[in-house]
Amino acid sequence: QSAEYYHVRAISIIFLFVYGLGIPLSFPLLGRLIKKVYSWSKEVDTFAFLMGGYRSKWRYWEVINMFRKMALIVVVTFVPENHVQIFLALWVMSIFLAFQLVCQPLAYKEANRLESASLLILVLTLNLALLLVPEFGFSSIVQWPIVVAMIGVNGCVMLSYIIAVLHTLRSKVKLVMSEKKDRKQKIDAKKRQVKMQFLKSNGLFGMKGFQRFKGAAWANIWLKRNNNATFSPKGFIGGADLSAAQKDDSP
Repeated sequence: QSAEYYHVRAISIIFLFVYGLGIPLSFPLLGRLIKKVYSWSKEVDTFAFLMGGYRSKWRYWEVINMFRKMALIVVVTFVPENHVQIFLALWVMSIFLAFQLVCQPLAYKEANRLESASLLILVLTLNLALLLVPEFGFSSIVQWPIVVAMIGVNGCVMLSYIIAVLHTLRSKVKLVMSEKKDRKQKIDAKKRQVKMQFLKSNGLFGMKGFQRFKGAAWANIWLKRNNNATFSPKGFIGGADLSAAQKDDSP
């Protein structure tokens, strides 16, 4: 109750609002300045850590999230009564939930759904928490079902988060496997193309070429057993011709 305490408290409140409002507001102001002096791409590159995942129209939505957190901190810090704290926090979360539902700032529908669900669960939890305030005088018999309901609601949202993460991972795995399959098909097609070009260039393409190739294979098997000569689709290579051909083919 001393005068020094109230003096320090007043200074702390001033710095809290100056710092809490100044830092979030500095991002869009500085971003607009960078965009005006340089370009829009320079602005995005500078604040990529802040704008990632948001639509370009709402690229500074993280500033609104900062204001939401600051409002909750102010409520919890400077409001002494528990039931008043919960009421004010409920109003704050309801307002920002409405902003989220109307603006849909995130770039992906799934992300917007998860963000909306997280804010909605906070609103529901605060509504249920009102029934646990001692001023309302509920007995423990009534409070336990409320606690179970709060845990159940939060558990459902957590389960939805896990399902969303697993669905995303599954989609990524399917995409990687599909790309791998496409690459394999392209490689196989290229191999077939090279093989067909080789057969055409050596006169082995078509039914006649296949019969010539098959006949040459059987002839080579018989001739190699007798160590006499080697047969190619273009004729026999015997004795000296074979050694000369092998010599020509040697590196």
